Amino acid sequence: MFHSALNIQTAMVIALLCSHPAQAGNGAPPVPSESELYNADPNHLWNRLHRALFVRRGADGTEYGLDQLDPLLWFHTKHLVEGPSHENAIKVLDEFLATHAERLVQDPLRRAILQRDVWAVFDWTARWSGTDLPGTKALQDLQLRLAAVIQRLALTKEQIDALPDNYAAAAKSHGFENSYHDDKPTVPFLPDLFAANDPWVCVGLGGEDRIAPVHVSRFGGRSAFLVFMRTPGGWQETTHYLEQFREFPQPYVYETNRFFTNHINAVHSPNLPQFPAGTIFALVRQMILVDQNGDLRPTHLTESVQIRRYNDVHPKRGAYGRPPPDSQSMIEFLLSRKQLFAGKAGGLRAVAPDETEFRQFMDKGFDPFEETERKHQPLSSWFHQALDCRECHAGPGLSSVSSFLQSFQKPTATLPQLAVVNDQEQRDAARIWKQSQFNWGLLQGLWERP
Repeated sequence: MFHSALNIQTAMVIALLCSHPAQAGNGAPPVPSESELYNADPNHLWNRLHRALFVRRGADGTEYGLDQLDPLLWFHTKHLVEGPSHENAIKVLDEFLATHAERLVQDPLRRAILQRDVWAVFDWTARWSGTDLPGTKALQDLQLRLAAVIQRLALTKEQIDALPDNYAAAAKSHGFENSYHDDKPTVPFLPDLFAANDPWVCVGLGGEDRIAPVHVSRFGGRSAFLVFMRTPGGWQETTHYLEQFREFPQPYVYETNRFFTNHINAVHSPNLPQFPAGTIFALVRQMILVDQNGDLRPTHLTESVQIRRYNDVHPKRGAYGRPPPDSQSMIEFLLSRKQLFAGKAGGLRAVAPDETEFRQFMDKGFDPFEETERKHQPLSSWFHQALDCRECHAGPGLSSVSSFLQSFQKPTATLPQLAVVNDQEQRDAARIWKQSQFNWGLLQGLWERP
């Protein structure tokens, strides 16, 4: 079914192109050498497609987003929907499809990464689908082409299963410390979370429930999120703590709302069991792909790792009532395509303490590039500290562990039934959630379109 739909889709797109087919090597000016992600030739069609979808340009001509983990696109973004950026994206996509550029690169790893990137842009276009808002026709033009490229790049189930475990490669690369050191709190450390004999516990809810539902939904279900936990006492102490937590007899108490004194609210009990100082949590984001049968397939390709060590779980309150920054140590690793393809430390790079980035997770949907142009502001005013998980996880100890306290979701009558799970369960939970989403149905519908 997938292949027949692909043939129909290909014929349809080529029919759209026949009146003005684009040719590979069209004499476009060379792009800077930094753009050589997929091939040493900067003008290679795969490099140009990636640039058309991922690179943004500031008012001063500076380019951003080349090796960005996620495309610099927000809910209100008009980039790619109108103007020269839309025309260029359509042109490059048309050229890719008309020349069967998927055949230019056979390396499964590169094909997997490009499919992942194109899929992210496709899901972004689906945010307005089904509406009559301006730009809908342009979005549909993009969707048609992006969907075809996603199919063209699809790997077999066997190829996806054979993709490298880049986390294991990074942990064994000797490029990072393997554990936390008190005398070096800011030095990046990357423990082997998946080692069979390691004291790390993969925490989950079992079945189809996601342990980090906000993270899964914010990234469209194209990634699975795994939560690992380790207390200073190792495996036995960690599992004992989880048992204490889920069996706590009275997780909620009632208190008067401080703004509306005639309202009574249920809040978490202050007596909930607290984990000890020195406890470490790790949030691992891993890629999901679409195979040649049109099925979602979780992988062991790690996109990011966020590690938080709790140095003090009962800190004194600092500015604005928040715990002092040194109550937690934070380390983050992000996937670099360039390093991944070069076989360097599994492609994972440590985020520098002074590194800044554009806010994308839990943002308000406004496009920094378009807002600065409209308001005549400097683009730098939109940068924020990259290592800044405290905005959502600022509380002392347990109160900052959102997955345990359901901080960003509707709370249930009982605490989450946290338990030790197989990491594959959490990958499958994300895959199952994605299967129920509109953007996934839209992609399938475009594949089946006659």
